[in-house]
Amino acid sequence: MRRSLYASGLLICGLPVIGACVGKVGDGPNNGVVNVTGNGALAYATVRLTNNQYLNTVQDLFPNASLPTLTLPNENVTDGFTNAASGQTVTSLLVSDYQSAAEAIATTLAGNASAFLSCQPSTTADENTCAQSFISQFGKNAYRRPLTSDEATRFYTFYQADRASDDFPTAMAAVVQVFLQSPYFVYRLEAGQTPGNGAAVPLTSYEMASRLSYFLTNSMPDSALMQAADADSLQTADQVEAQARRLLMTDRARAAAATFNYQWLKLVKMEGLTKDATGFPSFTPQIAQALHDSTVQFVDYAFWTQDSLGTLLNDSHAFVNDSLAPIYGLPAPGSSNLQLVSLDPTQRAGVLTQAGLLAGLANTLNDSPVQRGLLILNSFLCAAPPPPPAGVNTTPPAFDPSMPTTTRQRMETQHALGSCAACHTQMDSIGFAFENYDALGQWRTQDSGLSVDASSNLAGTDVDGTFVGAPALMQKLSQSEQVARCVSYQWLRYSLGLDKTQVDLTAAQAVADRFVATGGAFSELLVAIAKSDYFRSLVVSP
Repeated sequence: MRRSLYASGLLICGLPVIGACVGKVGDGPNNGVVNVTGNGALAYATVRLTNNQYLNTVQDLFPNASLPTLTLPNENVTDGFTNAASGQTVTSLLVSDYQSAAEAIATTLAGNASAFLSCQPSTTADENTCAQSFISQFGKNAYRRPLTSDEATRFYTFYQADRASDDFPTAMAAVVQVFLQSPYFVYRLEAGQTPGNGAAVPLTSYEMASRLSYFLTNSMPDSALMQAADADSLQTADQVEAQARRLLMTDRARAAAATFNYQWLKLVKMEGLTKDATGFPSFTPQIAQALHDSTVQFVDYAFWTQDSLGTLLNDSHAFVNDSLAPIYGLPAPGSSNLQLVSLDPTQRAGVLTQAGLLAGLANTLNDSPVQRGLLILNSFLCAAPPPPPAGVNTTPPAFDPSMPTTTRQRMETQHALGSCAACHTQMDSIGFAFENYDALGQWRTQDSGLSVDASSNLAGTDVDGTFVGAPALMQKLSQSEQVARCVSYQWLRYSLGLDKTQVDLTAAQAVADRFVATGGAFSELLVAIAKSDYFRSLVVSP
């Protein structure tokens, strides 16, 4: 169901500061740029919908339709997240994929008009009335704001031209196709209320509704949020806080937080998990899936049930079924369903000792201190080391059965050489705290027949000192204000689609202060972000 969208006049007329047409995705403004142009006009802040947000939004736009399976463009990961605007590169393939998705949706809708049209007209006059009403209401939902009169007129003109050669449902579906390829749908374009001079520019209530909704629910604003925007009741911190707390009670908020946690904690490492058949002969795809699901459930439990960073870091529970019980050294609970059980606190503490994540942060046969240490530096201490030098050999040292050594011994030998030592000193030191866990996340006291050494040291943090083993490390991290501030910083970046170079550290400090004051309550962190001046404004620079 391909349409000549340029011929319709809908994909021309650019945004005021772009200087070129932005009617198709590929012509959009510079991602993430917010500045004041030479003539004082405010550039648009732009963040493209993530694939998850796009799929959620089209489903919410057509709740009564059974939509086709869509192929969306691959997403870049920038500074840990897929929603960073600076990494949302526009390519011809991306434009083509969005066009194909819009066509597939329109084709499906054309065959089932009642799934997206509330009116079933029988005369030309009724069709015109129905089309105008649909364009107004659907356009508001798709653009997350009311259409301008010019926009409504151009969409209606397009409808009339298409209706001249197609039946009514097909012509209306073509209108949908155009909406879904518009930058006003695919991007969140924000201009604020007035131009500024190096100051924060307040968002409009419609922009605020959209920003808040995609932050907390990964989808378009619901009816209550749009009603608040209609009433211009999203202008104060208290108004935004009330909506944020309401949204946090929804199932969609739970799924949205899971998306952040999945990227922040690198849970993707558990996907497609495989292990060496000789080293782990009992490992199966079913166990791999159980390891994945168990860790995801634990994160959800810490985030929502306990609402506590301390629980995420230091709680000695896991979700276990019959297949996972041996990995944790527990008797089988007698069920294939995952059940929350207590673990030995001297062996397990928090998400970083969950068997699934440990297995993901490992190789097929051997554990990986580098991957485990790097996750903590990146995600919890905001102290990522520089990338390895070009051409450096990152292959783990091979195991020589004629001269048994532990993983730690092999790593210490390799990383003491040349340029490796500078970056690996802290990374490996943290990773060695996990030497009691093999590549499947099982507890061990020996590696290759030799006693493991899980002694370690933290340096350059607010909880420096020596310790032995992962539970002791987790205890330190759970007491660290630096960790709490790092988590706040990660969430603030994510909420606005910013990379590490774009965050206002003063604003991040204020949000972190609130998170620390609440004892690490995740819900209060998200509310603090939502009601902050930083989140509710465009911050521009001359």
